[in-house]
Amino acid sequence: MRFLLFFVGILVTAAFGLLVVGGNGQLVTVRIPLFLPIRVELWKVMLGGVGLGAAVALAFDGAGRIRRLVRERRLRRGQRDLDEGDRLFREGVEEMASGRFEKALLSLEAAEEYAGADRETLRRKAECLMRIGRWSEAVAALEEAVEDDRGDTGLAYALAEALAANGQPGRARDLLEKTIAEDAEPPASALGQLRDLLTAAGDARAALQVQQRLLSVTPGSGRPAEERRALALRHALGVQLLDRGEAVEAARVFRAVLDEDPGAAPAWVRLGKAYLGAGNERAAVEAWRRGFTETRAMAPLIALQDYYLDQTCPEDAITVWKRAIAETRSSGGRASRNSRYLLGALYDRLFMLDEAAGALAGLSAADSPAVGARLTRILESRGDLAGAVARARQVIARAPSLAAEFACSECGERHAEWKDACDRCGAFGTVALELGPPRAAAEPVATATAPVV
Repeated sequence: MRFLLFFVGILVTAAFGLLVVGGNGQLVTVRIPLFLPIRVELWKVMLGGVGLGAAVALAFDGAGRIRRLVRERRLRRGQRDLDEGDRLFREGVEEMASGRFEKALLSLEAAEEYAGADRETLRRKAECLMRIGRWSEAVAALEEAVEDDRGDTGLAYALAEALAANGQPGRARDLLEKTIAEDAEPPASALGQLRDLLTAAGDARAALQVQQRLLSVTPGSGRPAEERRALALRHALGVQLLDRGEAVEAARVFRAVLDEDPGAAPAWVRLGKAYLGAGNERAAVEAWRRGFTETRAMAPLIALQDYYLDQTCPEDAITVWKRAIAETRSSGGRASRNSRYLLGALYDRLFMLDEAAGALAGLSAADSPAVGARLTRILESRGDLAGAVARARQVIARAPSLAAEFACSECGERHAEWKDACDRCGAFGTVALELGPPRAAAEPVATATAPVV
């Protein structure tokens, strides 16, 4: 319609010009660049000018129409792409809800091609990649999302998790520290992750500070486990101080641990070593003896035995176990049985084979692979090869591992020597002498996936 009105206006203008100058035959000189001057009647010049102007106007109007058509087509196509991208995104979310993360990833990647990589699509895509273990790609997706919105702490926490899983704990730790410092109320999961990274890096002091903050936001039902974790971190701090030669400060830390939990056998062991490192041998011996009295654990007395052996006082080392047997004889039970076994093991270590056999004689080798294995070695050392072979067959039939005398009371993991914490589940103070047959190992607790010492 606009084009028609414009054309009619041009015709009316041209007709009016012809009426005005149609009878005027006056000639005028027209000079056009690059052409020779020409003489022509005035009405023809006016008519040509009107026509040229109309042609230019029509050309511009046509070009505008073409641009509008192209733009509208692009908008329609863009809207179709957005609609298709939105459909694929919803499809991907539904697949994620059903646990089909690989299919969900395909839908989300297709949605990204249609509608572009917005923050929410990148977040969902990264979650799928993390679920299927493609950590490096998850890191790339989350870094792009964080670049789009640096104020989203949720994205930063997810990126830190992906970095840690991708073998970049340093970057993960730095990102977590920065994000938590800027977050007024960081989630407990982020604090726990930072604590674990600091623990793995050997910075027990910083990990303990984070753990104290985590305790302040932990509800009542979860506090006992987190308090135990704080105790383990405090113990780990003491171990680090002791390893650096700061025995006096380490002793102070271990005393604080024992004030909170007198039953923490590892702290009694380390407290004695701290006193020993500070030059107070009497206090060390007293700490190990008191540790046994408080906990009935063998670890403090093993430390005391080793101290006497280092001092080339085997008689005193033997007295350690004889005294323990006397203290536990009336109560019987595991402590008495373990003391007798360790006395036999010490005799075996000192090549006092008859005494070793006598100490182990009253223990049931049938129920204890460790006792059976020890008796087998004693028989072999005494030259009774036939008896040793027979005993070995009995032991091997009952246990796959003969050297793992210690076990974790939390997960059942067997250990060849005593440890402050279990290597498998990270539980603190749960490794103890276990002479019984190995039990089926349980799954480690989720909150203690990494060793704390």
